[in-house]
Amino acid sequence: MNIYVHVQKKLKEISPEYIKDINFEDVKMTLQPFEDFYKKSNAIYAEHEKYDLHWAFKDSQKNIHLSMSQLIADINAQYKICKYRNVEVSNTISDIQKILIGHETKIKHWVRFYDIGSFFVTFIDIIISLILILMVTKIGKFGETIFDTGLIATLFVSLVAFLKISLDRFYIIPKVHAWGWKLYKKITSVFLQDTATMLALSFIIKAIIKNHKEQDLAKIFHKSEDLMEG
Repeated sequence: MNIYVHVQKKLKEISPEYIKDINFEDVKMTLQPFEDFYKKSNAIYAEHEKYDLHWAFKDSQKNIHLSMSQLIADINAQYKICKYRNVEVSNTISDIQKILIGHETKIKHWVRFYDIGSFFVTFIDIIISLILILMVTKIGKFGETIFDTGLIATLFVSLVAFLKISLDRFYIIPKVHAWGWKLYKKITSVFLQDTATMLALSFIIKAIIKNHKEQDLAKIFHKSEDLMEG
């Protein structure tokens, strides 16, 4: 499902009575940069084996910040154009901006949590490796003391190395990466919902101004705020 479909859904949820006044050709043109980023994010997720997860996180955070900044700036610009002034509307715009900032902050926390978690797993893995090396060294010396050939020590070292590598390659590393990419998908979902809501709000504001029904602004801003909080 693309952003265009989500925007249509949000339009119906926010204010279906103004949909008839919206030029959907203009909507599609406006959506294109956001659609491109959304498609790019989905493509990265679909072929995530080819990408570095830390780069993907940074790229998504940068694009989300730029997108949200642009959208809130557009909303403010449209409100300034219309002659209608209402304290309630102004406060709601500020609240929406705070919600967007809150979502960005939440995303940063998710990424930071992953970074800390993956570092912790790597650190524990290194500690276990060092412990195993020490154990192997001691057991190896003990084995060579008893058996001149050191066959038992060699077999034990080989077994431990095989188990350690297998555990890392087939369980620990895939689990950590899967967790990270799940977060990436969640971030993309947040971007989709916020972008669709803000774009729908922007289009409805234009329709309201066009129809000189600025008194409806408070209602549609509150509805948008409720959707974003939900």
